[in-house]
Amino acid sequence: MHGLFRAFEYFIALLFVALVTMILAQIVFRYFVGMSIAWAEEGARYLFVWLVYLSGILAVRQGLNITFELFLETLPRLAWSVVFVATNVIVCLFLGLAVWLGVEATADMKQVSSMLRIPMRFVYLAIPIGCFGMLIAQVAYCIARLRNPDHLRPEAH
Repeated sequence: MHGLFRAFEYFIALLFVALVTMILAQIVFRYFVGMSIAWAEEGARYLFVWLVYLSGILAVRQGLNITFELFLETLPRLAWSVVFVATNVIVCLFLGLAVWLGVEATADMKQVSSMLRIPMRFVYLAIPIGCFGMLIAQVAYCIARLRNPDHLRPEAH
């Protein structure tokens, strides 16, 4: 499983390099060549959407999403477990709702992007796919943290 996430990290890095390359090419062509690459701005925007949602999976896996560690660490172990599980259930419900609504929204989408002429459902699929990955990562992180609450920290991954 660790190897799969390592490959996923490389994929995210590749997406980031592609995004930076598109933006730099647009800047170079616009200011030094005198013409712009019509599709680069739109492509970079859509790539950024995918990059954000896919990177969220890695952040959740490492426990780097928004938490209240300082507050949680002051609680006794039983109270810590109750609050930790409750907050994780709320996060999982939100992510599940985002997956469900994202699938519904993309299923009915007929719009096509203006420059690239790709169906916008491919762009918006980043929401349910990214949130589904975050949901799985959140459950895995919660289970691992409950098994060993004193040891597992975000920097330990």
